[in-house]
Amino acid sequence: MILTVAEYKSLCDERDQALIVKEKAEAEARRQTDLNRNLLRIAKERANAQRGLKPKKVHDGYRFVGKIMQTKTVFDHDKEIGTIYKDVWTATLETPYNAALPIKQIIDHIFEDLKGSDGVFSKLDIH
Repeated sequence: MILTVAEYKSLCDERDQALIVKEKAEAEARRQTDLNRNLLRIAKERANAQRGLKPKKVHDGYRFVGKIMQTKTVFDHDKEIGTIYKDVWTATLETPYNAALPIKQIIDHIFEDLKGSDGVFSKLDIH
């Protein structure tokens, strides 16, 4: 296919315009991500302050509300031993996120907070 100079320039202009639109969209996506991260940080700080957690700006916002030692079945059944029971701890963990938020919106953030390299699990030496 052979293009005239005008057609080629037109195609180049369209490509340049598309690149500009793409760059603007990527910049807006980064801005929205930063805003969301900032809103989550502010919400966490407010929740920490309301619950009296100090220092509110650096506390991760998670705290154990209660724990219970229970005996539970670990595996269904062993032919020689019978049912296998183990003592396990069940804990209630309070998060810094508002309970009015739908769980689907915050579940990924909660697991990221818990499992991250500086998360709650690593602080408790849970693997």
